Amino acid sequence: MNKGKHQSQAEDNIYEDDYITEPTEPSVRIETHGIQEKFLSKYFNPGEKFMAQKTLLFVLVILFILVFIFLIILTSLVSIYYSVITSQLKQSDEAKAELVSQMRIINQTFEQTCRRCPSGWRMVNSFCYYFSTTPQTWEEAKTSCANANSSLLTVEDEAEMVRCSFHLESSDVNYWFEAVLDRHVSYNSRRK
Repeated sequence: MNKGKHQSQAEDNIYEDDYITEPTEPSVRIETHGIQEKFLSKYFNPGEKFMAQKTLLFVLVILFILVFIFLIILTSLVSIYYSVITSQLKQSDEAKAELVSQMRIINQTFEQTCRRCPSGWRMVNSFCYYFSTTPQTWEEAKTSCANANSSLLTVEDEAEMVRCSFHLESSDVNYWFEAVLDRHVSYNSRRK
């Protein structure tokens, strides 16, 4: 059967036997190339493919370098931030220690200035003094003070002697004093 000039013999077989045979060459081409090559082969000729590949490689290298630089900058910023925070914490700890020290000093001063003396005792220059009206010898007065968890007054400078004697002038009672003055002379005197 002659169907025309352009038909091949394989096509003749298809029409003669009324069934379809497989073509001898596959009409669908299976490509094993990557996506990049498909894209390049579809839109560029071989010379342009090479240039596009070089350009793509160059862009990827530039992007990699930029990411690397970004990571270096980010690491530097984190390091600087850490240093600043550490420095601020150190300053804060030092300021806190200074405040705690000042609070201790203030509390000690407060305790000394606002300390209340027991009943019958007098506050003289942040210290409590007990001026007994009971007549006693010096030894008895010393023992009495020790029993009261205190000590008999030892005057170490003239200013303290003046402060204490000021409180005694209004009294008609005799008191024992032991004075250790700048000359390191000890003496017992009895105020009359």
